[in-house]
Amino acid sequence: MTYIESRVYKLWHFILSQALRMVAQERVLIQNPHWLDNQLKETPEHWLKYTKFIKRACEAGLRFVVDGPCVSGTKRMPIGGKCGVHGSCNAAFVGILSYVYERLIQNDDYKYRRPTLLDLGSGLGQLVFYAERMGFEPYGIELCDTCYKISQENLSLAEHLGLITPNKVKLARGSFFPNGFSLERRLKEDGDEFRNLLSRHHSECISSINPYQELGKEPTDFDVFFHYQVESRKNILRFFADYARVGAILFFIKTMNDYFTPQDQPKNIIILDKEEEVTLYQKIG
Repeated sequence: MTYIESRVYKLWHFILSQALRMVAQERVLIQNPHWLDNQLKETPEHWLKYTKFIKRACEAGLRFVVDGPCVSGTKRMPIGGKCGVHGSCNAAFVGILSYVYERLIQNDDYKYRRPTLLDLGSGLGQLVFYAERMGFEPYGIELCDTCYKISQENLSLAEHLGLITPNKVKLARGSFFPNGFSLERRLKEDGDEFRNLLSRHHSECISSINPYQELGKEPTDFDVFFHYQVESRKNILRFFADYARVGAILFFIKTMNDYFTPQDQPKNIIILDKEEEVTLYQKIG
């Protein structure tokens, strides 16, 4: 290849890559213009369905409360309302997720398949189970061994009782941060109750444990990521920016002040919508 041919090739490659990037961004922004509509968000239909599901599951014997000190301050706190245990979810937030699902399936990409969802810290499994009822193809990764074991017991019982479709929900134990991810530890002065607990669980999950391999998926395979915050937002957004596919959604629920600033947000992530505690992010490139 001559010098001129080389220069022409590089110029063509640059123009093509920029064009594809612009098309991808335009497609993302046009297809998902407004995710949260206040009138629909305030309608109690979705979160009432979740509350009824949780009540029915608990009455059937599923364990959606913590009976021991897995996480401080959560002993015997039900999760149908406020945040109770690691991986739990306020019913109102699940209602918003249901609305996100309804908006998502309007996209032709999901005409012949279910949207995939990964719960980053799936706790006792309640959000993942209900996501299957919504219509998602749901997966969960849980760091705490105690929570994971209970979630597996809940999964078997839920399938047996017909609360969820058998073999549709998949759970794995480990860190949802892939091997090689540079984890930024929170400062001591942040003072949240999860800091020491997560440090212990991370040390237990040695690098040979690969939950993605157990799930048969890679981070790029998921359409929606869900995280009820126990990790710093910086870590979660860096993971999302580096490992998610273009167009993927991150449903992030803020629970702590970890000194996150707008400058900490990666450039290839946009905010689709933001409420007091919920932020919907999308990867655009």
